[in-house]
Amino acid sequence: MLGTSALAVFVDPLNTFGTGRIPSILTGERDEKPAAFLALEPPPQAIVLGSSRIMKIRPSCLAELTGLPAYNFGLSDALIEDMSAVLKFIQAKGRAPLRVILIGLDARTFDDHAEVDPRLLSSAVLGGYLDQTTGLSWRTVTRALFGKQGLRYGLISLYFHLRPHARPPQKAHFEPDGVVAFDQWDPALAAGTLDSPGMLARNVERFRGPLSSARFSALSPTRLALFRSLVTAAHNSGTVIHVFLPPLQPAIEEVLASRPIARRTEELALEMRALERAGLIVYHPITKVEDFGGDPDGYYDGIHMTDVNSRRLLLWLFQRDHGCGI
Repeated sequence: MLGTSALAVFVDPLNTFGTGRIPSILTGERDEKPAAFLALEPPPQAIVLGSSRIMKIRPSCLAELTGLPAYNFGLSDALIEDMSAVLKFIQAKGRAPLRVILIGLDARTFDDHAEVDPRLLSSAVLGGYLDQTTGLSWRTVTRALFGKQGLRYGLISLYFHLRPHARPPQKAHFEPDGVVAFDQWDPALAAGTLDSPGMLARNVERFRGPLSSARFSALSPTRLALFRSLVTAAHNSGTVIHVFLPPLQPAIEEVLASRPIARRTEELALEMRALERAGLIVYHPITKVEDFGGDPDGYYDGIHMTDVNSRRLLLWLFQRDHGCGI
């Protein structure tokens, strides 16, 4: 127990105490993307928010459709707390007002059982813009000192610090505009060798099992309130907020249709319609990939859309028949 606490304080992988003496393994896009955002010229006035499912939405295409410089601020496994931190960061550090926000929501963004991502807690940048209800509590301190997460990430961080050559090769990186480049998938897709059917089959099984969200009993009222708060603040500042729910590949959607998350997705759609009626957002209902003229096979792995599908989605959202190279 004493050793676990000492490791938690010395490495501080969750950036709980500000005492870390070596880089946390969690340091990544939640620090990299804010820096890239601030470096862009001209300063972005349109952004994309969401999880990795929207990371292929090209800011250059969004800029073509809106006439505004744009940036993709999608974050892996993003919850509402991530989006709130991003918008507070932009409000504090951005060099131009936001005029358009495009948000791709997943029902899991409002999971009533999901904890705030350790990568957000550990971020030296976005971690400073956490919602005030996600502060340093006794539970947070206890989890950092004695919890499995603190121990696991502390040991991994220490191991790779001592043996940097043991780090596995990265699977993706981000372009200066925030769009993701898949280091292995993109070359394989271009060469026609990407095993999309195999990856889809594996993900179908994952959604039947560990990703089934069997405990997802309700949309979190706290997270819904936080989302309403952030879109209200953005709307009041003159920003137009577009919201959509990005569909998964049909085989995965079919599996999820019998799971609790299907009901949660329906409930989320109703919440978004209510926000639209209140004049706070523009909601674009999508239930399947064909709704926006997308290709059911236009996914890398059944979860992440290819570049072509992402461009078709943007054209549909902004009611254009052509553009962005299509």
